[in-house]
Amino acid sequence: MDLGVSVSSGDATEWIAFKPQVNAWLMDSEEHEMKGCLLDPSTLKTGWIKIAKGEGADCHWDESVGAYRTNPRPSDDHRRGFQIMLYIKDHGWKQWQSNGVGPFQGLQGIFSKLGTDIEKNEGKVVQLKYTGSEVNDQGKGVTRVPQFEILGWTDNPVNEEEQSKDMASLSSADDEDLF
Repeated sequence: MDLGVSVSSGDATEWIAFKPQVNAWLMDSEEHEMKGCLLDPSTLKTGWIKIAKGEGADCHWDESVGAYRTNPRPSDDHRRGFQIMLYIKDHGWKQWQSNGVGPFQGLQGIFSKLGTDIEKNEGKVVQLKYTGSEVNDQGKGVTRVPQFEILGWTDNPVNEEEQSKDMASLSSADDEDLF
Protein backbone atom coordinates (compact mmCIF):
# COMPACT_ATOMS: atom_id res chain seq x y z
CA MET A 1 0.00 0.00 0.00
CA ASP A 2 1.39 3.42 -1.02
CA LEU A 3 1.17 5.89 1.88
CA GLY A 4 2.27 8.83 -0.25
CA VAL A 5 5.82 9.08 1.04
CA SER A 6 8.52 9.19 -1.59
CA VAL A 7 12.03 9.01 -0.19
CA SER A 8 13.68 9.19 -3.61
CA SER A 9 11.64 12.19 -4.74
CA GLY A 10 12.97 15.71 -4.32
CA ASP A 11 9.53 16.62 -2.94
CA ALA A 12 9.97 14.69 0.32
CA THR A 13 10.75 17.79 2.43
CA GLU A 14 7.91 18.72 4.74
CA TRP A 15 9.49 21.32 7.05
CA ILE A 16 11.33 24.63 7.10
CA ALA A 17 13.08 26.22 10.08
CA PHE A 18 14.79 29.49 10.96
CA LYS A 19 17.99 28.81 12.93
CA PRO A 20 19.06 31.93 14.85
CA GLN A 21 22.43 30.36 15.81
CA VAL A 22 23.53 30.36 12.16
CA ASN A 23 21.19 33.13 10.91
CA ALA A 24 19.79 30.85 8.23
CA TRP A 25 16.67 29.10 7.01
CA LEU A 26 16.97 25.32 6.68
CA MET A 27 14.80 23.01 4.63
CA ASP A 28 15.44 19.29 4.99
CA SER A 29 18.70 20.13 6.80
CA GLU A 30 19.96 22.13 3.80
CA GLU A 31 20.35 25.91 3.86
CA HIS A 32 17.55 27.65 1.96
CA GLU A 33 17.68 31.21 0.64
CA MET A 34 14.39 32.61 1.90
CA LYS A 35 13.04 35.40 -0.27
CA GLY A 36 9.34 35.20 0.38
CA CYS A 37 6.48 32.88 1.19
CA LEU A 38 2.78 32.56 1.70
CA LEU A 39 1.63 32.08 5.29
CA ASP A 40 -1.69 30.44 6.17
CA PRO A 41 -2.86 32.04 9.45
CA SER A 42 -5.62 29.44 9.84
CA THR A 43 -2.99 26.74 10.46
CA LEU A 44 -1.40 28.44 13.49
CA LYS A 45 -1.08 26.34 16.63
CA THR A 46 0.59 27.44 19.86
CA GLY A 47 1.54 25.35 22.82
CA TRP A 48 4.33 23.66 24.75
CA ILE A 49 6.97 21.93 22.63
CA LYS A 50 9.94 19.79 23.61
CA ILE A 51 12.46 19.41 20.80
CA ALA A 52 15.35 17.01 21.43
CA LYS A 53 17.94 15.85 18.94
CA GLY A 54 17.07 12.46 17.51
CA GLU A 55 13.48 12.56 18.78
CA GLY A 56 10.20 13.74 17.33
CA ALA A 57 8.83 16.95 18.79
CA ASP A 58 6.62 16.44 21.85
CA CYS A 59 3.82 18.99 21.35
CA HIS A 60 1.03 19.90 23.76
CA TRP A 61 -1.17 22.35 21.83
CA ASP A 62 -3.34 25.03 23.41
CA GLU A 63 -7.11 24.56 22.99
CA SER A 64 -7.08 27.88 21.15
CA VAL A 65 -4.17 30.04 19.97
CA GLY A 66 -2.45 31.70 22.90
CA ALA A 67 -4.52 29.98 25.59
CA TYR A 68 -1.39 28.99 27.49
CA ARG A 69 -2.83 29.86 30.89
CA THR A 70 -5.18 26.88 30.63
CA ASN A 71 -2.50 24.54 29.26
CA PRO A 72 0.00 23.59 32.00
CA ARG A 73 3.66 23.13 31.10
CA PRO A 74 4.27 19.36 30.80
CA SER A 75 7.92 19.48 31.92
CA ASP A 76 10.88 21.81 32.43
CA ASP A 77 12.13 20.69 28.99
CA HIS A 78 9.03 22.06 27.23
CA ARG A 79 9.05 25.65 25.96
CA ARG A 80 6.40 27.80 24.35
CA GLY A 81 6.28 27.15 20.64
CA PHE A 82 4.24 27.31 17.49
CA GLN A 83 3.47 25.50 14.27
CA ILE A 84 2.23 27.12 11.03
CA MET A 85 2.25 26.36 7.31
CA LEU A 86 4.33 28.34 4.79
CA TYR A 87 4.25 27.99 1.01
CA ILE A 88 7.74 28.18 -0.49
CA LYS A 89 8.12 28.59 -4.27
CA ASP A 90 9.20 25.36 -6.00
CA HIS A 91 8.80 23.45 -2.71
CA GLY A 92 5.11 23.73 -1.82
CA TRP A 93 3.60 23.88 1.67
CA LYS A 94 6.05 23.34 4.53
CA GLN A 95 5.56 23.20 8.27
CA TRP A 96 7.40 25.86 10.28
CA GLN A 97 7.60 24.72 13.89
CA SER A 98 9.79 26.11 16.64
CA ASN A 99 10.10 26.61 20.36
CA GLY A 100 12.91 29.15 19.94
CA VAL A 101 12.51 32.71 21.22
CA GLY A 102 13.76 34.39 18.01
CA PRO A 103 11.47 32.52 15.59
CA PHE A 104 8.51 32.98 17.97
CA GLN A 105 9.19 36.74 18.13
CA GLY A 106 9.38 36.84 14.32
CA LEU A 107 6.01 35.13 14.01
CA GLN A 108 4.56 37.41 16.71
CA GLY A 109 5.76 40.39 14.65
CA ILE A 110 3.79 39.16 11.63
CA PHE A 111 0.61 38.62 13.62
CA SER A 112 0.97 41.99 15.38
CA LYS A 113 1.09 43.72 11.97
CA LEU A 114 -1.87 41.71 10.64
CA GLY A 115 -4.16 42.65 13.54
CA THR A 116 -7.82 42.54 12.56
CA ASP A 117 -6.96 41.95 8.89
CA ILE A 118 -6.99 38.23 9.73
CA GLU A 119 -10.72 38.30 10.46
CA LYS A 120 -11.43 40.38 7.33
CA ASN A 121 -9.49 37.92 5.15
CA GLU A 122 -10.72 34.61 6.53
CA GLY A 123 -9.80 31.75 4.20
CA LYS A 124 -6.98 33.72 2.55
CA VAL A 125 -3.22 33.54 2.96
CA VAL A 126 -0.66 36.29 3.54
CA GLN A 127 2.09 37.06 1.04
CA LEU A 128 5.34 37.82 2.90
CA LYS A 129 8.75 39.09 1.86
CA TYR A 130 11.63 38.01 4.10
CA THR A 131 13.79 41.07 4.84
CA GLY A 132 16.50 39.49 7.00
CA SER A 133 16.88 39.15 10.75
CA GLU A 134 17.61 41.42 13.67
CA VAL A 135 19.68 40.69 16.75
CA ASN A 136 17.73 40.67 20.02
CA ASP A 137 19.93 40.76 23.11
CA GLN A 138 17.12 41.49 25.57
CA GLY A 139 16.64 38.76 28.15
CA LYS A 140 18.82 35.80 29.10
CA GLY A 141 20.79 35.51 25.87
CA VAL A 142 21.16 36.70 22.32
CA THR A 143 18.97 35.53 19.45
CA ARG A 144 18.08 36.56 15.93
CA VAL A 145 14.50 37.43 14.98
CA PRO A 146 13.36 36.86 11.38
CA GLN A 147 11.76 39.98 9.86
CA PHE A 148 9.03 40.08 7.22
CA GLU A 149 7.24 42.67 5.12
CA ILE A 150 3.55 42.00 4.48
CA LEU A 151 2.82 42.34 0.76
CA GLY A 152 -0.88 41.49 0.81
CA TRP A 153 -3.52 38.77 0.91
CA THR A 154 -4.49 36.20 -1.70
CA ASP A 155 -6.78 33.21 -2.03
CA ASN A 156 -5.52 30.01 -0.48
CA PRO A 157 -4.26 27.97 -3.44
CA VAL A 158 -5.88 24.59 -3.94
CA ASN A 159 -3.20 22.85 -5.99
CA GLU A 160 0.33 23.41 -7.29
CA GLU A 161 -0.81 24.81 -10.65
CA GLU A 162 -3.19 27.33 -9.07
CA GLN A 163 -0.56 28.24 -6.46
CA SER A 164 1.99 29.06 -9.16
CA LYS A 165 -0.54 31.11 -11.12
CA ASP A 166 -1.72 33.04 -8.04
CA MET A 167 1.81 33.74 -6.87
CA ALA A 168 2.91 34.90 -10.33
CA SER A 169 -0.01 37.32 -10.58
CA LEU A 170 0.72 38.78 -7.14
CA SER A 171 4.39 39.38 -7.77
CA SER A 172 5.34 42.85 -8.91
CA ALA A 173 8.32 43.46 -11.20
CA ASP A 174 10.46 44.39 -8.16
CA ASP A 175 9.47 41.29 -6.24
CA GLU A 176 9.48 38.89 -9.19
CA ASP A 177 12.10 36.57 -7.71
CA LEU A 178 10.40 36.28 -4.31
CA PHE A 179 7.79 33.74 -5.24
